[in-house]
Amino acid sequence: MEFVELTKEEFRKFSEAREDYNIWQSTEMAEMRELSGFHSEYVGVKEKHEIIAGGMLSYRVVLGYRQYYAPRGFLIDFHNQELLTFFLNSLKKYTKKKKSLSLRFDPYIPYKQRDLDGNLVENGYDNSDVFDTIVSCGYKHHGFTRGIDLTRECRWMYVIPLEGHTEDSLLASFERNARRSVQRTIKYKIYTKELDETNVDEFIRVAVATGERRGFEVRSADYYRDLLRIFGSRGHAMFLSAVINLDCYLETLHDDAAKEQKVIAECNEKLAKNPDSSKMIKRKSVSEEVLASYTKRVEEAEKLKTERGTELTLSSSVFFVNKNEIMCLLAGVYEEYKQFASPFALHWQMMKYGMEHGIKRYNLYGISGIFDESADDFGVYLFKKEFNGEVIELLGEFEVQLSPMNSVYHTLRKIKYGK
Repeated sequence: MEFVELTKEEFRKFSEAREDYNIWQSTEMAEMRELSGFHSEYVGVKEKHEIIAGGMLSYRVVLGYRQYYAPRGFLIDFHNQELLTFFLNSLKKYTKKKKSLSLRFDPYIPYKQRDLDGNLVENGYDNSDVFDTIVSCGYKHHGFTRGIDLTRECRWMYVIPLEGHTEDSLLASFERNARRSVQRTIKYKIYTKELDETNVDEFIRVAVATGERRGFEVRSADYYRDLLRIFGSRGHAMFLSAVINLDCYLETLHDDAAKEQKVIAECNEKLAKNPDSSKMIKRKSVSEEVLASYTKRVEEAEKLKTERGTELTLSSSVFFVNKNEIMCLLAGVYEEYKQFASPFALHWQMMKYGMEHGIKRYNLYGISGIFDESADDFGVYLFKKEFNGEVIELLGEFEVQLSPMNSVYHTLRKIKYGK
């Protein structure tokens, strides 16, 4: 085995052919980070002239030293102890020669199998052997963290398997509320449209409004335009909006109202013959309540149409797409349109896209790993849980110090930022 530097093109071909390909370990992600002032390098292991392991390294210069990070690294058989040990030890030597402070990475592989409440699954998968090998190579683990840290990639995530499903079987697997919400978006003809460079600002406006409402800072408009240009041009990113046509919506409401009016008329006929029929009295009462709700929704929709036009953008999302998974990177919805449950239309559309293209899973990405009401994201987790997917606990972050100056850097950072 030989540890080597790879060209960008060598790494691109290698990474895209891998079964464990992910968007972080890609030339596109390297290009995105370079726009923020980072530099990129590509390394790998060759055996008989064939690349058998590789990684994209991103670094910036701090105090005259390089600070390396391999996002979701690496593309390697983590269970091949000999290969993993050789790679990690060689990588330490390689980065140390480059006058570096440190090297950190956060593997995109699960740790131990968990159920939907975060409990360990008896006899479930366990990748402790990978953890032990990494630590034995001198890399320090940053802990089995829980919570949301926006400065780091998540350690817990929520995924929905797509393999082996049809549309019907996947929809049937959802919890009742999610299933009905998807069906409601179909009924009211809420549709999705893919955005491009001419209208991606539509997503940006929704994202900013959502961030302001929920108290998080959204990346710049240029970031998302660059993401579309770099990833989208290669089919690895998609921006979608959910849209409602109020004329179609009103037509459906009027049809539903007409059905209830018919039921009420039938009840009145039967009650004229049998005024004491408790069954008809109850049925009429229920239909009158439903009709009242339709009438109210018609009035609200007519008002919206007058004030804002026939076509309304309700929500918008950006997705990373590759042969292994579709990942929802960010989703936003306008508060005033939440009653339409339009995010379900976006998720359902992308799940269908995944099944059509043989993609293995749909990733709703980060959760805190805290599964009770004390979690800041508890409401978001309950939403994700409605899709009846799987909780994934990742290995976490590892780091190796390559110079005593790394301690100096962290001391100065703590003085400046308090962390």
